[in-house]
Amino acid sequence: MRTSTQQSVVARYWHWLLVIALGAAGLAVMAYPSQQAGADEHCDTTVADGEDIQADGVDAAADGETVCVEDGTYEGNVSIDKSLTLVALNEHGAVIEGASVFSPSASDIAIDGFQFEVDDRAINTTTGDPVDNLTISNNRFVDLQNEAIGTAGSQNEYTNWTIEGNQVFGIQEVTSAFFIHSVSDSTISGNVIDGRFDEGGDYGVRSRGIQLDGAEDLEVSANTLRNLGDQGIQVADLVAAASGITITGNVVENA
Repeated sequence: MRTSTQQSVVARYWHWLLVIALGAAGLAVMAYPSQQAGADEHCDTTVADGEDIQADGVDAAADGETVCVEDGTYEGNVSIDKSLTLVALNEHGAVIEGASVFSPSASDIAIDGFQFEVDDRAINTTTGDPVDNLTISNNRFVDLQNEAIGTAGSQNEYTNWTIEGNQVFGIQEVTSAFFIHSVSDSTISGNVIDGRFDEGGDYGVRSRGIQLDGAEDLEVSANTLRNLGDQGIQVADLVAAASGITITGNVVENA
């Protein structure tokens, strides 16, 4: 577990709701944070604190259903081998700890709103599995030992991934926050990757923000990458030639 100090300084990702009032004073716009990631979800299966996401959620759900996870602390690997939506009922309220990895191994999977404080990779595909139409959104990754999101092996070809609205704070090893191999027709947008826990602290490591290898027709946009000891965004062709990558509107600071 992170200390209360570390938790308090980790910035939250805000969904902005616009409230517009028209009157004699003119146009007023107010913004409010949305903290219920799964509030609008239909829950086919619900996992409560003290239960197991694998046994009581993934294994109990049918293909195409939504598994909602209540606030609490959860440990243990989660193998997602069917088309499912996994969503935290309250954004970042379901905390994944310890030696726990979410491993999507089927197409049409969504992972939304969790907080990961794990000892190795947080979300990682396995070699040979056809994982298309994967959405990873609104998650927060804190003080990781390895990648927040990674793809295993060098021969897999994945299509139609969406990685958006995630936050990464602190990576302890020399690695990349997002280590993406052989992904095509996909979008990485609106993520925040910071190599340290807080703006005033001195914690940081020699890590990359986003590493793309053998990617095709990929859009990387509106991401914020800061306090990294290596490249903010790296495009490589170690496993295959990269092509058709659009990088626009990103902010890179102190990297």
